[in-house]
Amino acid sequence: MENYLLFFCAYFIEAIILWQYAVTIFHPKYSTLTRITSLTTLYFTLSIIFALNLVSVNAIAFFAANFIFFYFMFYSGLFSALFHASLTTAILGFSELIVTSAIPNMMYNYYDATNFEQTFTVHMILSKFLYFILLFAISHFTTHRKENKQPNRKEILLILTIPLLSIWIAISIFMIYVDSLLPDYLCRMILISAFLLLIINIITWFIYTYTQRKNREFTTLQLQLQRELDATAYYQMLLKQDESQQILIHDIKKHLQSLSILNEQGQPDKIHAYIQQIINSSNLQVAARLCDNEMLNAILGRYSRRCMEEQIDFHADIRSGVVDFIKDEDMTSLFCNLLDNALEAATNYPHSYIELSVHNRPNTPLTIISMINSCRINPFDKNGQLHSRKADPLRHGFGMKSVERMVAKYNGEMTMYYKDEDYTFHTIIMLRDQEKIKQKMLP
Repeated sequence: MENYLLFFCAYFIEAIILWQYAVTIFHPKYSTLTRITSLTTLYFTLSIIFALNLVSVNAIAFFAANFIFFYFMFYSGLFSALFHASLTTAILGFSELIVTSAIPNMMYNYYDATNFEQTFTVHMILSKFLYFILLFAISHFTTHRKENKQPNRKEILLILTIPLLSIWIAISIFMIYVDSLLPDYLCRMILISAFLLLIINIITWFIYTYTQRKNREFTTLQLQLQRELDATAYYQMLLKQDESQQILIHDIKKHLQSLSILNEQGQPDKIHAYIQQIINSSNLQVAARLCDNEMLNAILGRYSRRCMEEQIDFHADIRSGVVDFIKDEDMTSLFCNLLDNALEAATNYPHSYIELSVHNRPNTPLTIISMINSCRINPFDKNGQLHSRKADPLRHGFGMKSVERMVAKYNGEMTMYYKDEDYTFHTIIMLRDQEKIKQKMLP
């Protein structure tokens, strides 16, 4: 019975190492619970097959289990899944072979050894240490290469020193264990300590990977925020341009008077140059008036022109004064990200359209933002989660996170759903005007 528990323990460690390798290399298709259930089932089956004591069958089964996990649980192509399944299988065999060759006396007559429990535990811990180090190095160098950036060698070498030093500690402990006559309870304590040392290394890998992922997300989010601040500055510039346009239109009589004077003086060349200067002025470009909020009007004007270029029908119904409580930078973040996603989904789709309406619920501090846009493909996965259709989904999705951040900032709620009948994506957002809420609370 103890032997079977050791087998299960060995496969449990291998499953944890493979899990961390997979989440570092690939982007998951399904929820964490589904992937854990799948991996548990696969490796439990492997532990049963191991009892057959057939090396070739064990290797094939290990390869098949890894391939199934990579291919069905993550966004990986067929050949990519085959490659990484082959790689992990080869590295595991390579690790066990190195340990076996390094300590041949300990591994002599492996299955018939009277101290099988201790021998197997020593072999398992050392081989899994090596398996862990190799997969760690491969996964992180592969990930950095995929992202087209140089890995931080000092950082990776520093984190690799932990398992390397742990191997030295484990070997030292095992040498004391092998060469000394210790009581049984001390032997078991040594083996458990070595096993816990391996667990600590795996936890360190988890923490390091998690920290790296959060750092990347934070950096991307900061870039997103900077982009939104730049967009706010851009729209504020448009507002100033619109103000200049109004001034120019207001002063048009003066221009006409100047032209009249030049005409009376008989200077057609100066008249022509003057007229061309006014015609080519950007201030005379007509700006669409879609709502009474200057910032939102500038944003909608820009996306209206983009929709016209992409042959997308754009309709906006913005009631008066409904968004005045939203700050300019927040309005840029909210509406630009919503319209960016809608524009991307509706592009290259025949007879596509985007409908945006913003209104206030009477006698309440609630503002309702409703947007319907054409969308050829359902953006929700089987678990009801939105997923990006871009080439690298890990680098995207921050636009929607920014929208969620704005909804939370104004104590709002958001609902999204897809209608297969007419291929449309619906977004409904409710925001609360805190000033109105405070006014209602006053006596």
